[in-house]
Amino acid sequence: MNQWKERAQQAIASGSGAAELIESAHTLPMPEDDWVARMLLGILHGQTGLIQEAVTNLRIAAAGNPENPDIVFFLGHFHARQFGTIHKSWAVRRDHAKQALQLVESGRAPANWPQLKLCLETLAEACINIGPSIDVEYACGWLLKIDPNNARYYAWLSQARADDDPQEAVDLLDKARALDPSMGDSQEIEFSRQALRNASRRAPVARAKFPSNNDMRGDIVQAIRKTLLQEPPRERFIQPGSRFFTLGSCFAREIAIRLQQRSFQVNYLEVVEHINSTFANRSMVDWAFEECTGQTKDRLDELFSALRVTPSGLRAAWSSTDIFIYTLGVAPAFFDRESGEFVMPSHSMLASQAFAQLYDFRTSSVQQNLDNLFHIEQRIRSVNPRMRFVVTVSPVPLRTSFEFKSALQADCISKSILRVVAHEFVSQRAGAVYWPSFEVVRWIGGHVGPFYGVDDDSPLHVGDEVVQAITDLFIEFFSS
Repeated sequence: MNQWKERAQQAIASGSGAAELIESAHTLPMPEDDWVARMLLGILHGQTGLIQEAVTNLRIAAAGNPENPDIVFFLGHFHARQFGTIHKSWAVRRDHAKQALQLVESGRAPANWPQLKLCLETLAEACINIGPSIDVEYACGWLLKIDPNNARYYAWLSQARADDDPQEAVDLLDKARALDPSMGDSQEIEFSRQALRNASRRAPVARAKFPSNNDMRGDIVQAIRKTLLQEPPRERFIQPGSRFFTLGSCFAREIAIRLQQRSFQVNYLEVVEHINSTFANRSMVDWAFEECTGQTKDRLDELFSALRVTPSGLRAAWSSTDIFIYTLGVAPAFFDRESGEFVMPSHSMLASQAFAQLYDFRTSSVQQNLDNLFHIEQRIRSVNPRMRFVVTVSPVPLRTSFEFKSALQADCISKSILRVVAHEFVSQRAGAVYWPSFEVVRWIGGHVGPFYGVDDDSPLHVGDEVVQAITDLFIEFFSS
């Protein structure tokens, strides 16, 4: 067996004779606990393209010696070939290469490890494809010490540095091309040089990289700070005695409750999510100024009567409000088929089913919603010009669509429209503020979550802990 191992090592090093040694291994006793023999047999199978056999033998070897860097590296190297998805394949290569390098660094002189260069190249190439770029820099730092005249390593390092330091990236690519003129695109390099030369003539271009998984995982408060609150606010307008008014769906209500728990004075007007459109809210504001007529007035009279809300009461609440938080809810609404006018639906889901038979249910446009939002703000400011207007987008999903076959698709379109509306509004209104509640739940939630249904198992409700984090950070961020 020892003789076979010596021959196997020679075959692996030379890259020839693997098939013959695999055949001869069938005539030898191969003990399960001989992890060296299993490792060598696994590598030989991998060199001949027998990937399943390679992985099987390397896993047996790993059970016998999980701390061996050769086993760890080659297991990842061959196991990665079993995945049909490129990203998963690169991830397996990357993770095994990193683990093997950690074992080498802690257990022996790294420079003496025969697989060092191949492992570092694997790590660099994997991280160029799927990240993180810091590992490309780590791998290339080693590789350039091993082989300082390798153009490929300079080109890889250039890619890793491009986001953070374009000048260094160009310089590195110049080094690569000096060693190998085929590296990089000459037109792209010259274009980058021209942009760098002209940089002093204009304001620096903003650069924001998508956060890493580490930035978005773990503690939700820290994740929000790292990914959405990197810059301080232009103005801190929340005072200990600030009075709030929130308008919107159940999410606006939850924000109001949390503000009350923090000892702020809050009024809120909750609107059922499936009718919480800017058309409905515009009608509500007009109702408060007693300029609403017809079917819409009748619906609002019914709704507000049950809530004991009066037009004068709403105007009084707005006139004494310091900070108005408006949560955009949904973009679809009901419209009359003949006149095209907005129709105010009932808060009942049963009535909504009937409305869907009688009226058109369709997703409104960005401009329509933006016009409505301007109207709402102007009306409310007419009784309180000093009020701070804060806009957010409700992360509560659209409950029902009568327009699309999929409510998920309908919700995506609806929220996308409203997020653009919020952006356009705060871009055009001095003093208006956007707060990223939607991004917290829908983007960070995909990494930290689940955020929905954690308290009540409802796919529509955001967990109390998340609402608390969003509200507490809002208060902290804008407090003086």
